Amino acid sequence: MATEAKLRQLADKGCPVYYFYSSERYLVRQAVTAITRILTADSDEDATVLDGAAPEIEQLIMAAGTISFFGTRRVVVLPEIDPAAYSDKDLEELCKQPGIDWTRVNGYHMDEYVGLSLGHEKSFNHFLSESIFNKVPFKSANLIDGSRPVEEETARYGQLLRNAPTHVTFMGIGENGHIAFNDPPVADFEDKEVIKKVKLDLVCRQQQVHDKCFDTLDEVPEYALTVTVPRLMASQYIFCIVPSDKKHDATVAALTGPVSTACPASILRRTDNVRMYIDKACAGNLAK
Repeated sequence: MATEAKLRQLADKGCPVYYFYSSERYLVRQAVTAITRILTADSDEDATVLDGAAPEIEQLIMAAGTISFFGTRRVVVLPEIDPAAYSDKDLEELCKQPGIDWTRVNGYHMDEYVGLSLGHEKSFNHFLSESIFNKVPFKSANLIDGSRPVEEETARYGQLLRNAPTHVTFMGIGENGHIAFNDPPVADFEDKEVIKKVKLDLVCRQQQVHDKCFDTLDEVPEYALTVTVPRLMASQYIFCIVPSDKKHDATVAALTGPVSTACPASILRRTDNVRMYIDKACAGNLAK
């Protein structure tokens, strides 16, 4: 975390944007308080605070673009912003798009925690159901039930996928370079299975805390069911969306490093049917 002296140097140089990240929230709050105090020290005007993980873009533009009555700089603080939350807003917009015949679409998902049942508030099936499956009239929404016996569920879901050629897959990249829950220790580019049980590595489990899916590491399940790498890659089209600086190192490894299971997402370079979308925070020095 930047020291206050470093923050003053950046402010003196006219740095327009400050983004603070730490697994310790109190450190972020300290840094935000410090830079707000520095930036408003020569002004009679208070900072504008926009709460929430994903403030409306129009609201942000209005706050930053309004000319200050006192003729000083505008300071806009977003203390709870979470770049990943904007993907939820994208899903909301997708549900509103006209002209999509959802009754022709069969939906599947690619991973689930072992032990979590259908509808469990921490499960991926619950997130997807609340975000999209229950909001538009899919022909079918096929969910992984993590509470069922593993052999029975992998056999059931594996057969569903064998009978359903996948036309479009939407995926991301994990902080450890995983796709679905194919973490580096368990990823297999030649996997014969369609879906399998895996032990989640520490980086993957810690990411679930970073993403606010769980409050503590102890709450994150140790095992999951995941669609395997070859089955993911068999999709006719793949759209890979990777936001935030937390995914920068994994994205660099996927795009520029060796194609190997050390970074499972690197397999995406072996096909022409992938489109990747990353934001500037994720791109970092890739944008130079």
